[in-house]
Amino acid sequence: MGIGIIQGRLTPSRGRGLQFSPFEEWKQEFHVGKEIGIQEIEWIFDYERYEENPIWTETGCWEICEVIEDTE
Repeated sequence: MGIGIIQGRLTPSRGRGLQFSPFEEWKQEFHVGKEIGIQEIEWIFDYERYEENPIWTETGCWEICEVIEDTE
């Protein structure tokens, strides 16, 4: 069984509250997670900025897959 964390917990909140999608730092979270032994990240989907979320586009989904491969 792996240990997971919700997205936005491994980067500074910068006043965005407790539950936020780290649009600028989402890739960094995967690398930090790898360093500390986190094996899963639960993705957050913010409605207000949904078009900026990489999970929203095919290109973004490929980017997510690449980062996952790099940090496994």
